[in-house]
Amino acid sequence: MPFYERLDRFMVEVNEKLSKLNILDDLCNRMLSIESHCKSLDKDVGDIKSQFTSINSSMKNYGKQTNEFRDRLAHVEYENQQISQENNALRERVVVSQTRSMRDNLIFKGIADVENYNELENTEAKVKEFMGEVLKIKDNINFNVVHRLKPKTDGTPRSIVAKFERRKDRDRVLAIARDKLRENPGYSVYEQFPFEVADRRRQLIPILKDARSKNHHAVLRDDKLYIDHKRYYPHPPRSENRDGTRS
Repeated sequence: MPFYERLDRFMVEVNEKLSKLNILDDLCNRMLSIESHCKSLDKDVGDIKSQFTSINSSMKNYGKQTNEFRDRLAHVEYENQQISQENNALRERVVVSQTRSMRDNLIFKGIADVENYNELENTEAKVKEFMGEVLKIKDNINFNVVHRLKPKTDGTPRSIVAKFERRKDRDRVLAIARDKLRENPGYSVYEQFPFEVADRRRQLIPILKDARSKNHHAVLRDDKLYIDHKRYYPHPPRSENRDGTRS
């Protein structure tokens, strides 16, 4: 084989080997790049694990704080319930006290009023005149105090509240008034009660009338309704649990 052919073949072989070396270099570079990328990924995974651990720790702390807040809220709600019950009990004692102080009182509605509220008025004399002329009660009845109530928005005469010296006089006047004023709607005489008691009575009166229409023995005393000698509760009282809460 001529020399130049051998040389040409040799050069071809050299080029092929160099080409393979270039491929190997490229592969090495790629492997180095992949290795570097893997290291970066490992670092990112490590950071994520660290963050997850921190978040997990924070969640545990948050859970602990949430439980503490829940316990504190339950305690506050319990205290609020206790205060509410004590406040209701105190309010009820005040209502009972007011009811007792009004037991000798009657309210007279429809008695002529003065035109000028600043004008002096003998309200006791007017009540006695009303009892004599309208109720036909001629005997003398004594009062502890008699006065007008606040003006009304409808322009009708102010009602008069009278506190009787004797309870039996009050009861007799009330009974006579109920009988004689049935046909005289211009006047009315009724017992005085605190607002809370009056509101409860308004709710109980329809039940009272219904019970009587069915031939039951029904009596309304202050804000308590008794049907066939048993206390009637429009809303049954809540039972108290062992822990002091109500159900």
